[in-house]
Amino acid sequence: MISRSRIVWMRFLKISALIGSACTALLNTAIAQTVASQIDAILARSTVSANTWSMLVENQDGSVIYYQKTPTTTKAPASNMKIVTSSTAFGLLGTTNYFTSLVYGNGTITSGVLNGDLNLLVKHDITWNTSILGTGNSRKPLDFITTQLKNLGITNIQGNIQVYGACMYDHADTDDTTDVANQASYNAEGAVAFVAALQAQGITVSGTGLGKSGFSPPGTLLYTYKSTNLTYSGSPLRLDVACIAMAKVSHNVMADLLLRHIGYDLTGTDSFAAGKNQVCKFLTNSVGLATNDIVMLDGSGLSHSDRFSAREIQTITRYMLNNFSTWGKILPIGCTDGTLASRFCSTDGSGKV
Repeated sequence: MISRSRIVWMRFLKISALIGSACTALLNTAIAQTVASQIDAILARSTVSANTWSMLVENQDGSVIYYQKTPTTTKAPASNMKIVTSSTAFGLLGTTNYFTSLVYGNGTITSGVLNGDLNLLVKHDITWNTSILGTGNSRKPLDFITTQLKNLGITNIQGNIQVYGACMYDHADTDDTTDVANQASYNAEGAVAFVAALQAQGITVSGTGLGKSGFSPPGTLLYTYKSTNLTYSGSPLRLDVACIAMAKVSHNVMADLLLRHIGYDLTGTDSFAAGKNQVCKFLTNSVGLATNDIVMLDGSGLSHSDRFSAREIQTITRYMLNNFSTWGKILPIGCTDGTLASRFCSTDGSGKV
């Protein structure tokens, strides 16, 4: 027989459980409303109230949605595009991939004298800038190359120094180099620096530095440079290491050059369109996304016509974090580094977002 006092106690436990569940539900609702109301208040500010958004805030595994606003509507992703570009590079080229540049001598070499032009083919090496190499050190790759040429016995070049391919020498992270038709002019910047590097090694040059179009320089191969000949924070400059500098500071030139490299490396075509086609294949075949609604005109997000949704960016991010151990290292961290170094400080997002 159950005593009256035990029945009362059991009823008390049931009521307490119901009250506890109700309080937990109310608390969770209050927290959710607080998050949503705070975000809505920010979006209602006069400076941005006329804007439209695609937003999605979830927990790590996607089981809880804290906030959303038209999450499947495509909008201009801005620098979130670098998430897409780097993910495709990791997935299709491989994290240990590196960039190469080849030196050709177009003429005979006699007693250390090259009787002809020295031609350098740069295949979209994204690392020739101060974000990677440090202030004043953008010429490091060219200095490395000229050292090897001197070791080969070359002392004099009776011709021009010409750069082919896609070279973006010493450009800042905010530069706009999306004018692919102007590539010969960009290559000329690298050629001038190459002349200076040769002269610094005591190699005399009778001609000038010139930028050329195309990826087929004439001559005999003399030397092959690899980006992994140099380091970033002590690690050889393979693709996943180079992407740390690209994504942390949101380097537009590096991202645009990387998208072109994806297209060129996989199809032989140097264009944003060729790179975008490979992105779509990766997103469809690996990530499992439909790509009929996306617009990708560059790798950096500079174009106002680019289009991705918050849900698509979220899905790509989660896929990469789950499948590539080094990809998470490229993302800026709130109140810690990169573009988020001064954001989320003194909030729960510090060190987490």
